[in-house]
Amino acid sequence: MTVLGRVSTRVHRLVLDHGTGRTTGARLRDGAFGLVSRAADVRPDAALVSYDAGGGQLGWLPLFRRGDRPEPCYTGPDGAVLYGRPGPDCRPAERWGR
Repeated sequence: MTVLGRVSTRVHRLVLDHGTGRTTGARLRDGAFGLVSRAADVRPDAALVSYDAGGGQLGWLPLFRRGDRPEPCYTGPDGAVLYGRPGPDCRPAERWGR
């Protein structure tokens, strides 16, 4: 299984929690990440977990989207929805880049 994506510059470590207690670390570079793991080792409740420079957890995002979990929502500085559907759980988007 290959997982690729973008992360905030606040993210200093990102791991795939397989849902079994096992983790796989991602490689981070210039706001992007990538990781490779055996698909057979990854459960449906797997998640990406991000950490800041001090080791504090920044976020937890399910790897697989399920019908009972809403898509995340992110807003711009003016409050306009940039991604996802408007709702009470919308969070401010972070600027990508260095």
